[in-house]
Amino acid sequence: MKVLKLSFALILAAVSVGLLANGCASLDPAGPYKGDAALYQADGAITSSYELVHAFVKWEQERRPALASTPEITYYADYCREHSKEWVRTALALRDAYATAPNGDPAALNQALAVLREAAAQAAKYLLAATAATAPVSP
Repeated sequence: MKVLKLSFALILAAVSVGLLANGCASLDPAGPYKGDAALYQADGAITSSYELVHAFVKWEQERRPALASTPEITYYADYCREHSKEWVRTALALRDAYATAPNGDPAALNQALAVLREAAAQAAKYLLAATAATAPVSP
């Protein structure tokens, strides 16, 4: 049951990161994002990617001895531990710069978000692959 809950949470996180779908609703121009969908999506991508990568590295650390037969998982978790703070800081700084001047070129922000999304996608791939192998069979 715990594995099933983890898989469901990962799928939800992947959707919110934009790995599986993108929302197309419009934002209220009087709201906190002043109708800026790019800023809203950037916040969602940063938050969701951070949460997913964090869940992955925590999961890997708790199961490191059991994952000895899959060293690529440990390698990627260590890579995320080494770089994820930098990835998030960069994305947040570029998000703030975009919020200050939304008419500027968002290319750097989009690249930073792409890095976070790729990290989240890879983390989700490892988590889902590892949990699928141990998922209970439904009656």
